[in-house]
Amino acid sequence: MGRVLIRQLAKDDWELYKNLRLRSLQESPEAFGSTYERESEFTDERWRDRVDANGGVHQTLPLVAEIDEQAIGIASGVVHFAGDNSAYVYQMWVAPESRGQGAARLLLDRIISWASLVGVDNLNLGVNLSNSEAIKLYQSAGFTFFGEQEPMRPDSSSLTQSMTHQLSTG
Repeated sequence: MGRVLIRQLAKDDWELYKNLRLRSLQESPEAFGSTYERESEFTDERWRDRVDANGGVHQTLPLVAEIDEQAIGIASGVVHFAGDNSAYVYQMWVAPESRGQGAARLLLDRIISWASLVGVDNLNLGVNLSNSEAIKLYQSAGFTFFGEQEPMRPDSSSLTQSMTHQLSTG
């Protein structure tokens, strides 16, 4: 197997992104605040906007992880509004057959670097508290827990907790 490569998704990659995102929601339903049922109803334009750097948020970094030109994972970095001091990690997922090869860490490292470059003070995410591998990954990258535990979704018994990574400001 080849090495993992990370690249930014372009607006023309929306179908690739859509397929990966829907697969992630089916394969790991308790990892996300959204559901397959909800997102499978999105219009093509909504999918295009999600990978468009100007798609309704101040700044976004939609990423795909690939091995031998096969897409195996996704993640996004987002700054919601101009002047925000925080960026967020969303949609972190790697296909089960490709886990353990460093793709998640490469996706996360790329988002951390991007967040530092855009000048925010911290990078935040939410993690399912039953996902010990994700927690280990985030802690090894410098994330720490903050805030209260909350239900993943109103219809879920899973708990999520916020984590933050303080970025160097100079």
